[in-house]
Amino acid sequence: LTREVVNQQPEHIQQFLKETAVLRVLDVEICNQLRGSADSQEILDHLQTFGLFVVPLENGGMRYHHLFRDVLINLTSDQESDELNREAAEIMIRVGDGEEAVAHLLDAGDFEGAADVVSVLGRELVTDGRLDTLTGWIERLPEQMLTLHPILIVYLGHIARLHSRFDDALDFYQQAIGLLRASGDNSTLSYALYSQARVYLDTINPTEADALLQEARQLLETEPEQAPFHNQIFDLL
Repeated sequence: LTREVVNQQPEHIQQFLKETAVLRVLDVEICNQLRGSADSQEILDHLQTFGLFVVPLENGGMRYHHLFRDVLINLTSDQESDELNREAAEIMIRVGDGEEAVAHLLDAGDFEGAADVVSVLGRELVTDGRLDTLTGWIERLPEQMLTLHPILIVYLGHIARLHSRFDDALDFYQQAIGLLRASGDNSTLSYALYSQARVYLDTINPTEADALLQEARQLLETEPEQAPFHNQIFDLL
C-alpha cells in the first residue's frame, strides 16, 4: 500500500522521497544540499499539508514515519543508498553535526570514515556520560578498525571503568597501549597510560598508578600543545 501511495505522487515528489530517505531528520537546508536543489521547503510543506509520510518534531523539524522510511530505503538500490549516505555524511561534517555524520557513514559501510569521526567525538561523549551511544557506534565497527584506531579501544576502557568493570578496563587499556607503543603516537599513548592509572586510583592501588603517570608525563614533555592534559597528570601525581 505504501509503495502504491508513493507511485501516485508526482515524479519530483517521488524523487525527493527517495533522495532524502537516508536522513533521520528532514532539515530544509540539509535536504537542499543533498539534492542540489532549493525547493525542499515547498515539498515538505506539501507533504505536511496532505499528511503524507512525515511527522513533525518538537523543534520545528520533521522526520519520516519510521516504517515508511524503511520502505523508501528499500526502493533504492544499495549502491544509491550508500552514495546518498556518504553525501549526507559530508554535509553533516561541513555543518558540524558529527553524530549524524557517524550515523550516515555507518549506514554507508564507510567504516574507516566512521572510525575517524568517532575517534574525535569519543572523548566528548564519555565526558557527557553518553556511553550507550559510543558503545553502539564502536560495536558496529569491524575489529580491524579498532586495531587501526587504538583510541577506540581506550574509549572501551573508559566505558568499562565507568561501569566499574575494572578488570575489563585494564585489558582494554593494555591492548591499546601495546598498539600505541608500536605506532609511535606518544600523545594518545600518554592519554592511555593516564587512563589506565585512573583504574588503579579507583581501586586504591596508587603505586601502580604512579609509574604509569610518570611515563605519561615524560611522553608529553616534548608536546607543549598538550599542556592542559599535562596539568591533569600532575594533579594525579
